[in-house]
Amino acid sequence: MAVLVERPKAADIAMFGRMLADNPGYNVEAAVQVAHAFTTHRQEVEDDYFTAVDELKAARRHEDRGAGFVGVQQFGTGLFYHYACLDASLLKANLSGDAGLAARAAGALVAGLATTSPKGKQNSYASRSIARYGLVEVGGQTPRTLASAFLKPIASHDVFAASVEALQNLRLEFERVYGPGCDADAEFIVQADEKSTDTLETLVALAQTAARDAQAPRHG
Repeated sequence: MAVLVERPKAADIAMFGRMLADNPGYNVEAAVQVAHAFTTHRQEVEDDYFTAVDELKAARRHEDRGAGFVGVQQFGTGLFYHYACLDASLLKANLSGDAGLAARAAGALVAGLATTSPKGKQNSYASRSIARYGLVEVGGQTPRTLASAFLKPIASHDVFAASVEALQNLRLEFERVYGPGCDADAEFIVQADEKSTDTLETLVALAQTAARDAQAPRHG
C-alpha cells in the first residue's frame, strides 16, 4: 500500500475508478459511465459451429475418432447505439486538478469510443467498424441517454438514416419538454448525401475544452 496515493495521476484510474475492499481510503470514484451497446433494430443471432482437430488422436490407442473439441460461437451484425457519460469535474479532481491531463483523457475517451473495436474474434470476423454518427454534449444539466429513441426497433431499409432521425427527433422532444440538454454540442455524420461540418476532431476538441475548464470539486 505504500506505493498507492489517494489521488493518483493515472487517467485510467481517474476515469474508471478503483476499489480496495481492505483499504477504502484509496478508493477512487469513476468519472466515466459506459452503457452496454445495443442494436437500434431487431437482429437475429447466428451460430458458428466449429471443431478443433486433434492430429495426435490416431496415434493414441482407445481414442475415439471425433474432433478434439466441438463448440458453437454466436455472432451477429447490426447498427449499435452506444452511450457514455463523463463527469468532467470529477475527472479533474481525480487527477489532482491537472487540467492538461484531464483534457487529454477526455479527448482519448471520445476518440476511442468512435474508433476502437473489441479485439476478440477479429481473426474470425474482421469486425473493424468505426462510428458513422457521433454526438458530444457538454454542460451542467442532468445527463440523459437517448436510448429510448429505440424502444420501438427501427424497421427500415435504410437503418442508419432512420436511426439517426429517431435519435435526433427524441433529442428535440427532450429539449422541448425539459429545456436545453446542454450548453454546447458537436456532431458528425458519415453519409454520402449529408455532409456534416463537424468531424471527430471537433468532438474531441469540445470534450477536451470541457475537461480543461471544469471546476474540480473539493474532496473531503
